[in-house]
Amino acid sequence: MKRLSFLLAFIAASCSLGHKEVRYNEMAGPPRLILQGDNILVRTQNSKEYPSFFIYEIFPMFDEGDRVILLRGYEAMYRDVKNEFKVNITNIKADSISAYKIYWVDPDLKKTELKLERE
Repeated sequence: MKRLSFLLAFIAASCSLGHKEVRYNEMAGPPRLILQGDNILVRTQNSKEYPSFFIYEIFPMFDEGDRVILLRGYEAMYRDVKNEFKVNITNIKADSISAYKIYWVDPDLKKTELKLERE
């Protein structure tokens, strides 16, 4: 029974340690944002501090009232290498996207403004 409890505790700890939010300064380079129709293509570089961690998801949050897009990245060990993510912006008209500010949000809620490139 002790072995089973230890094994379950080990598995739980391993899963929680293997998944985390990405800090802006942790990436090997700044993300590039490219407008492609109804999407923003986010090109990222993986962690320079944790080489076995790979970004697997970019989660966007939209505040249309303040015209802000917040991006958060999530990384984990043993994920496929992925450096491009599409953020759908169909609710925002392509001609008004320039009025929006886009930020990368760190786990401590520090924001870094990102610039959008046009394709």
